[in-house]
Amino acid sequence: AGLASTIAFRLSQVARAAGRLEEAEQHVRTAVFRAAAGHDYARALELMPMLVLSVGSDLGDRAAAEQLIEHARTMAEHVDDPRHELATIDIALASILVEKGDDDGAIALYQRSAATFEAVGRPSSEHARCLLAISGWSIEHGDLEGAARHVEHARAILDEVSLPTDTNYASIAFQEGGLAEERDDLEGAASGFREAVSRLRPRLHGHPFLGVGLFAQAIAEAR
Repeated sequence: AGLASTIAFRLSQVARAAGRLEEAEQHVRTAVFRAAAGHDYARALELMPMLVLSVGSDLGDRAAAEQLIEHARTMAEHVDDPRHELATIDIALASILVEKGDDDGAIALYQRSAATFEAVGRPSSEHARCLLAISGWSIEHGDLEGAARHVEHARAILDEVSLPTDTNYASIAFQEGGLAEERDDLEGAASGFREAVSRLRPRLHGHPFLGVGLFAQAIAEAR
């Protein structure tokens, strides 16, 4: 079951990279439930955020994604300490809520997840990603000091757990560009967006985030 789950997960990555989203969803679903069938509930929970995103974001079915989260909570009953994994699944749901325009629901999930990560006390890229989402929300709502604090916390976590090529560093550069822009530091804004783009280009060919970065860079440089 373990090998079958791993193979299915790899197949899902290949299919998703090729834009075959329905095929990718089928493979990652197989990966999750093969792991569960083999009673490796920790591995099933680890893979579940990818399935939630595949269903709720790639295929646009929020209701089905929420049903999967109920399955995850049942699996979590078989794991000694599933808090980190459940918080990571909540982050996946939060990103789906953002896409659906439910910013209030999303920020509540991000804040709850951040508190859980702090309580668990294990640095992770998921915790950093959660803090960056909260930072972006803070910038939009005028809390620049809070946003800067979250960005620095995220950077400290990433420096501990990630390689320099981690795309979360591009998110940090983008947030710093946004902070600079809000403070009318146009050189700082252009520099931040430029760094985000340079970090993303080798990693995400044709990804929408790269387009967002290029647009922000162009506007800052024009100003």
